[in-house]
Amino acid sequence: MSSFHSLPDGEPLNEEQKAELEELSKRICRKAFNQFGEKSQVSMLMGECAELIAAINRFSNQNRGTVEDVVEEMVDVTILLEQFKDILPQGLFDRIKIAKLKRLQERLEGK
Repeated sequence: MSSFHSLPDGEPLNEEQKAELEELSKRICRKAFNQFGEKSQVSMLMGECAELIAAINRFSNQNRGTVEDVVEEMVDVTILLEQFKDILPQGLFDRIKIAKLKRLQERLEGK
């Protein structure tokens, strides 16, 4: 079974490419959410999360999936999550993420 650590490194994006990806992502995600609506996108998010769980299960437990399958599903979930982040109250996501990261840091440090 392959692991995430055995993947070859891809060529990292330069700063210009990262900025272009960020702008493209925001523009398209906002348009998709507005066009399809919240109810539809909630349903899509649930489906994509289920597909991610299935891909992880195939990869880790059944030795039938590939890392690429898992990454593809991760991207699908991430794109949908980005659509929801755009409509959240400003700063809410970041404040909760900071709190969760601090809690993880404490666990790593044995506190």
